[in-house]
Amino acid sequence: MKATALLLLATAVCAAAQEPAADSYLEDEARKDAAKKVLSEKLDADLAERAKTCADTNRFFVAKGVLADRAKGTVEVDAFTTGTQPGSICEFYFITLNSGHDYEAVFQTFAFASDLAKAFEFLGVPAGRPVDYPKMRFWSAGERVAATASVDGAPARPLGAFAADAASGATLDAQAFVYVGGTRLADGSLDVDSQGPGSIVPDYNEPQTLFDIPAKAPQSVVYTKTVVSTNAAFEAFLPAVVTFAPEKRAAPLSARRVADDAVVFDPKGFLYYRSDAPGAEAPTAVPPAVFVQDLSKRVRDEKRDVYLSFQWTPDTTLGALKNAATLLQSLDKDGTGVRVDAPPAGFPYYQFILPDEEWRDREKRLSQPCELRFAKGEDGAVAATLVAIAENWEGESLKPTLVPEEIPLPSPDALPALLKEKTPRQLPVVLVFAPSDMTWSDLAPWLSPVLADYPGIRMFLD
Repeated sequence: MKATALLLLATAVCAAAQEPAADSYLEDEARKDAAKKVLSEKLDADLAERAKTCADTNRFFVAKGVLADRAKGTVEVDAFTTGTQPGSICEFYFITLNSGHDYEAVFQTFAFASDLAKAFEFLGVPAGRPVDYPKMRFWSAGERVAATASVDGAPARPLGAFAADAASGATLDAQAFVYVGGTRLADGSLDVDSQGPGSIVPDYNEPQTLFDIPAKAPQSVVYTKTVVSTNAAFEAFLPAVVTFAPEKRAAPLSARRVADDAVVFDPKGFLYYRSDAPGAEAPTAVPPAVFVQDLSKRVRDEKRDVYLSFQWTPDTTLGALKNAATLLQSLDKDGTGVRVDAPPAGFPYYQFILPDEEWRDREKRLSQPCELRFAKGEDGAVAATLVAIAENWEGESLKPTLVPEEIPLPSPDALPALLKEKTPRQLPVVLVFAPSDMTWSDLAPWLSPVLADYPGIRMFLD
């Protein structure tokens, strides 16, 4: 940093520190704006300088606050400290200028998330996928990326070192990150730059972010569990550089860690389709033990993160499907390298057939979504009944009287409109009750058309 810029920045920060505590909010914001202006002007000067020194466009990608170097395999992002102090809740390691979450973040940048995305594209790193809960995608997917930060010229530390576990105080030095790349809006822009919390690197699974962590960490579960560590005891607006280094995977490993595979279950077993063998002969159905061995080998020997798209054949019985789903659930965990992805069109998320058994009892439910009850006659015809359950609150009772209304359904065509009419508060849930010997072909005409509006479907087997 040039001496003049350092002097101006120091003056701005010191002035903020010396003002009396009674200063108004507007005066405080004015001092922050002055400090940011100094940093922004420095980045403009650096950009002009980099345009000269990094003119080799085969090696470098340059944007304001961003420098990608193919020779080094790194992306450097100019940043500054937020001043959030140790012990404060930390939800973000790194945010954009438009975020508004500087009170719970460690670093902030003038750079656009879209320029960071261009830098990773320049390095040949493909965008992955952030979580998308409405689409039942509970894992973020992306290539692994190491991240470090250097503050005011000090030696770089792992980005995770600036956060700590709230219970133990241990820093998160080993925290890994995945490049999910954000989501493109209808106009082609990146959501991170205009929507959501302006997240570049969060410490929970954020749907609108550039990076994520390779673990299941919903905000509702992990909130308050991570705090700013003592390594981040900085005043605000100190210059910093955050450096990202995508994982280098040497041959014979695949160039990509993410494997978007598919598995189909049928009465004969599991058919495992590998994404990097699209022209291969259709796989043979194998028993559960062999499928698990094949999957484990791919994770272990090929060092892949395997994302499974799961579906099943029409002749699969519900009882057999529940067994298959139970097996997948045992694999679909942190640390296994196996993640069940969002379901294909026309299929529910695999855990639909593994519901909380307490929900069978209407008295134990917190709400009363519609029930859809199936039976099969001796002639093979499927009979369906929709049960709408009204809650009748009388007097000062702490619990309502439940009043069920049974509505026989003449055909699948009648179901969508009735669900819309009878579902309370537009809950995206339907509770299905069916015999375990029914097949998916018996129920698919009824369920597949309503999955988009009711992705939280749950099925109980008789």
